[in-house]
Amino acid sequence: MPLLSELFRCVSEKLEFPTDVENLSITAITSDSRMVTPGSLFVALKGDKTDGSAFIAQAVQNGAVAVITQDPHSNLLSEREKG
Repeated sequence: MPLLSELFRCVSEKLEFPTDVENLSITAITSDSRMVTPGSLFVALKGDKTDGSAFIAQAVQNGAVAVITQDPHSNLLSEREKG
């Protein structure tokens, strides 16, 4: 399984992420929070009808170890604290 840092090297734009997560092993990548399994990377896409950011808490609850979102001010931390 790839490390999170290896996946980020494949992206052309510079991404910011905490250095303590760069060695996370990713078992799956999905944009559907219902399909998240432990070790998944959840990609919260913003669509015409639905914003994937609304499902970050569900993805984390289902086992996501990392989230990619278009909104750097996502409510991930506040949702995790509520959990």
